[in-house]
Amino acid sequence: MNFIKRIEEVDNLEIGNKALNLKRLTKQNINVPKSWVISSEVFMNILKEKGFNIENKGIYIDDILDVRIYFEKKFLREYYFQLYNEINYLKQNTKIKNFAIRSSGNIEDSQKNSLSGVFESYLNISKIANIIFSIQSCILNSIREEVIDYMKNNNMLYIQPCSIILQEFIYSYKSGVIFRDCEKKIINMNYGMNKYIVDGIGNIDEVILDLNDKIINKKQGKKSAIFPVFSKTNPHVNEVINIEAINQYTKVITSNLEENYIEVELQQDTKEVLTEEELEKLLSQCSKISKILNCTNYDIEWTFDRDRLYILQCRPLTVDKVCIDYEIEKNKALGLVSGEYIGKVKKVNNLEEAKNFKQGEILVAKSLNKNVLMALSKAGACMISAKSPLSHSSILARERGIPTIGAINIEDIENNKIYKINGKTGEYLKLDEFELSEISKNADNKFSNDISEDVIDSFLKNFSSIKTDLFLLNDKK
Repeated sequence: MNFIKRIEEVDNLEIGNKALNLKRLTKQNINVPKSWVISSEVFMNILKEKGFNIENKGIYIDDILDVRIYFEKKFLREYYFQLYNEINYLKQNTKIKNFAIRSSGNIEDSQKNSLSGVFESYLNISKIANIIFSIQSCILNSIREEVIDYMKNNNMLYIQPCSIILQEFIYSYKSGVIFRDCEKKIINMNYGMNKYIVDGIGNIDEVILDLNDKIINKKQGKKSAIFPVFSKTNPHVNEVINIEAINQYTKVITSNLEENYIEVELQQDTKEVLTEEELEKLLSQCSKISKILNCTNYDIEWTFDRDRLYILQCRPLTVDKVCIDYEIEKNKALGLVSGEYIGKVKKVNNLEEAKNFKQGEILVAKSLNKNVLMALSKAGACMISAKSPLSHSSILARERGIPTIGAINIEDIENNKIYKINGKTGEYLKLDEFELSEISKNADNKFSNDISEDVIDSFLKNFSSIKTDLFLLNDKK
């Protein structure tokens, strides 16, 4: 048994949607980084040999704990050296020094659910041991407790460990994400890597076009950028270095030794990320990809290494329309998913807080990935830190269809208080007891005018069974 195969050689049913899309593009000569796959079938065959109960549909989700323990405790003891030899052979024969390790599951990047950012990717990995541990981590993350909880809430009863993509890591001069919905195309971009955009953590440049590729609006918001580092020692914080991609000597803001990247300042007069020629090249490639994958609306991650465009991953867009509203003022955030909502806010930072999250509360978090996923399935609305409508967290909120605002400073939000949010305009407001009393009067006197905090708590506990326009005002146009 061999673990690693070229992406062109594996069967479509074995490799998950992300790898399948990349395989289709590769066969049609779209420029994708060189890629290899370890299919989920390999892991399922190992589990069968070890005596696990494997059905045709996969592993029954209530039996997944023992599988998780196996991959955590025993898998590498038995297969470490085989993986080491195969990866070493791959590196020697391709001369590729650094890899991106990505998950590819059957339940992600589908027509209905992307599960964007829920599973792990590890970038700029060079040492063979670190590649192996990244593979193990991707497997474990694909069957972790939060994913199982999500599947149960969506009536999915069987699961498989994800397939693994080993992809040549591309040095990113400039990167971004492009969405096409039923009305427009949106491109978020920056110099360096895509981390600012997909994590929603930084200021970026944006171009909005109509469906005929005419520019409707554009803005420059970038103030810093993230670049990969290949040296054994990262530059120090406050060190001034030359970044070839932007042709600037600039100061290092952050130096991340664990993930091999640095964050640097950008000068105020830094030019637009994409030239006209590069924009035209990107739009042309996306049009071809849309036809190859037979998806009119899409979500594509891309990067330029000097003048060469690479497609890193692509998926169908899972909603018809992406909400954007950028007029951010006091008590106004970034509108991400349309709809108005009133409820108690609850901050979630870890798995324990996610488990204790109550149905119908407003979820407040930096992002909606990883531990927070368990709370998302119960949230009535979201307030998140993401600054891009194309970030993974924004995508997850849209797929849930719940009112969501972004670019929130979480420290400004008072935990356990009642807030009203507008997911279309980005407006939010903490409500006092008088305002709640006035709202209740306008709801056909369903509730007492004298609303104490205890009454509010009692009401919100039963929130999920109450269906009135008072608390969820859909405005999804």
